[in-house]
Amino acid sequence: MRAPALVLVYHRIAAAGPEGADLAVAPERFTEHLDVLRRRAAVVPLARIRDRARGVPRVAITFDDGYLDNVDVAAPMLAAVGMPWTCFVTGWSLAGGREFWWDELDHLLGPGTADPAEPVFETVLAGRRLRVDLGDPDARARAATAIATRSYDAEPDDIRATVDALAGHLGVDLIPCDQHRHALESGIARLAGLPGVTIGAHSVRHANLTVLSAEDRDRELLDAKRQLETFTDGPVTEFAFPFGHVGSFDDASERAVAAAGYVLACRNVRGLVTRRTDPFRIPRFAVRDWTGEEFEARLIRWCTGRW
Repeated sequence: MRAPALVLVYHRIAAAGPEGADLAVAPERFTEHLDVLRRRAAVVPLARIRDRARGVPRVAITFDDGYLDNVDVAAPMLAAVGMPWTCFVTGWSLAGGREFWWDELDHLLGPGTADPAEPVFETVLAGRRLRVDLGDPDARARAATAIATRSYDAEPDDIRATVDALAGHLGVDLIPCDQHRHALESGIARLAGLPGVTIGAHSVRHANLTVLSAEDRDRELLDAKRQLETFTDGPVTEFAFPFGHVGSFDDASERAVAAAGYVLACRNVRGLVTRRTDPFRIPRFAVRDWTGEEFEARLIRWCTGRW
């Protein structure tokens, strides 16, 4: 019988707290996950996940965005157990100065933020007016969700303009913190030199390719590839669609990824991988800050086609 195959996606290996909780997996939990994978699966490079195989389930490990903890925390842990992985790097993570917009949004509206002098914030995002209440912690949590959800369909520069306007409305300076540090060029260069690590692209500005003009979409794909190839010994041929949900990719963007010189692309839609899986439609399972026991139970369900 053919062994089931699937792809996992992580983002950060760091203490999981209110800020970025959905993206962070604590190091001690990640250790438990790796132990489960060592016992339950064969971890293979993403490029081989479509190969025909029998026996134990096959798993490919991927990380998105390009946080510094991928370099300082995840890489040594994966090297210690000899597991290959792909790091999909966003061009923004190569430069300092600003955090990703979702991390800035956490700083502005997350737990512990103060009540603003003016509780109503209005903006235009993704071509539509958005009005949110910021008057209490629950309202700010709802506002953060509303802004983030609308951002999925917006161009990157418009998202940052909205975050800047929100910071001005709140009278808050956007100051990068240690928790959300990017890998930078130096970190990606270190990763690229490690055995078992593949560097992939995640666009330049973490852009939803389907909302861009064809010219801007192609520039995101080509510039991301060229940027990263300056830090690697070979071509960058793996891509992950930013956001990754239905609506962040389409037939045109898949064709554009192939035309840019990539050989595979991942999305964040659940599913098993087979030899018949389109290489530009590889599904992935997002991993959260689960205990080893919960992660193992989910892995077993996923391998049997239940999710």
